[in-house]
Amino acid sequence: MNKSELLERVQPIDGWLSDSEAWLLFNLARNCPPNHVIVEIGSYKGKPTTCLALGSRCGAKVAVYAIDPHTGSPEHIEKHGKVDTFHIFESNVLKAGIAEFVRPVLKFSQDATVEVKEPIGLLFIDGAHEHEAVTKDFRLWFPKLAQNGVIAFHDAIWWKGVTKAVSESIVSSTSQPTPFSKGCPKPWIGIAIICEMIL
Repeated sequence: MNKSELLERVQPIDGWLSDSEAWLLFNLARNCPPNHVIVEIGSYKGKPTTCLALGSRCGAKVAVYAIDPHTGSPEHIEKHGKVDTFHIFESNVLKAGIAEFVRPVLKFSQDATVEVKEPIGLLFIDGAHEHEAVTKDFRLWFPKLAQNGVIAFHDAIWWKGVTKAVSESIVSSTSQPTPFSKGCPKPWIGIAIICEMIL
């Protein structure tokens, strides 16, 4: 699958993902090694999920855990009230022909860690954007990341909470120990990818 074919599949899906970011996620997923899984925190209506699952299908065909309670982000709830995006998400997954690879988990991030038993080869964090929430997602999921695993953060440039959390949790951990790495089963050896920075 080339970039044009991918974009033809994902552009009709509602969501906040640039063409370059979609192609990046596709290729990260395509390179996820066998016997690992992909974990996506924050699925919304399935646009990034589709990129990840199509990439997996073109690669090692690993599972994609799509974690989202589908009740809306704080900013969505404040603006539109209570929402339920799961049926739209499910419909988009079926239309894309990727249902066999996608494992929806209708839970908040902190409640979903027990659902993933396999080593994580690719972790895409795009959940709640507040500093505390992003930091919590990192602390919860980092211990499950495989050696040489990849973490991709979305909105790390445009949202101050995400930028701060990435700076504290990830960037500093590449050069020295941080409080977030204490108690983890391994030192920091993954790769932090901030989507907007490398496009």
